[in-house]
Amino acid sequence: MVVFYHITELSQTRFDSLFLGGVFAFGFTGVDFFFVLSGFIILYVHGRDLGDERVLGAYAAKRFVRLYPIYWCVALVKIGVIFVVPAYAKAHEADLAFLVKSLLLIPQENLPIIGAAWTLSYEVLFYALFGVAILVGPRWAYRFALTWLALIALVFMLNRAGLIASQAYSAVNFPGSSIFCGWLRDLHKKSR
Repeated sequence: MVVFYHITELSQTRFDSLFLGGVFAFGFTGVDFFFVLSGFIILYVHGRDLGDERVLGAYAAKRFVRLYPIYWCVALVKIGVIFVVPAYAKAHEADLAFLVKSLLLIPQENLPIIGAAWTLSYEVLFYALFGVAILVGPRWAYRFALTWLALIALVFMLNRAGLIASQAYSAVNFPGSSIFCGWLRDLHKKSR
């Protein structure tokens, strides 16, 4: 769905025509599906680890190996191309702070050096939050998640009322994505 969504976008941009009549224009929702699926799988596989700090090191190592080595290989190829052919780079892609944040998958104003890796920033945050849940156990993790969602709702309302800037809402809402909300629902079931 996501691939066909991008093909639809490109065909409209480049050829002023919708691929297959735009039937896959909703394909961006596939990303949300993968986030929710990821949240379900991580809780299913590691749910019994909540509150057991002895497993945190192994958990973190598995999450690191799952994301970073392959991403770094691809990103370093693009960085190499940028240094060999500087005209290929967008202006911000030669900035060292941008490159460091990209390699660490830290959210920033621009897409990371590999644009599609923006979703991995969510995964990294989710893995970190789940690591905290392993340390504090399901009850405290559930309380934290509820507090965060309340903060998101408050900032959303303040933003809608024009009392705070949209950047503040984006910063608070980043972990409030569907991945976080799905995890909260599943965590609530486990904390009972």
